[in-house]
Amino acid sequence: MSAFLVYSSITGILLSFIFFFFNRGYRTANRFLAGFFFFISLFVLSQYSGLYGDSEVLAALLASAPTPFVFLIGPFSFLYVRSVLRDNTRLSKTDYLHFVLFILELAGMMSYYFSSWDYKLSVARVLLSE
Repeated sequence: MSAFLVYSSITGILLSFIFFFFNRGYRTANRFLAGFFFFISLFVLSQYSGLYGDSEVLAALLASAPTPFVFLIGPFSFLYVRSVLRDNTRLSKTDYLHFVLFILELAGMMSYYFSSWDYKLSVARVLLSE
């Protein structure tokens, strides 16, 4: 089961790069889809490193760090579906409200991002021990 999570997340990250760089037709819509695949694959990889992983280094890098980016999965999926259905990829002023949770979580995680590596390893040890 854990190997499936790693392979599916790596496949999702590769697929997101393909959608982002080699897209035809719905160019901006495919970039929204690439963002959706990238952030959901990053979420799955972070869940693997926190739940099934044995490496403290991997857990320090991936278990807590990508939590703000989970809040981008919903907006990117919404923007992709809306841009394909309406054939309009422009963002209005109210569309930026979808990113408020991401900005708040990113601001809350800034202290973790700028903390020392030893602190991140201690957080990873606590995550892996429980």
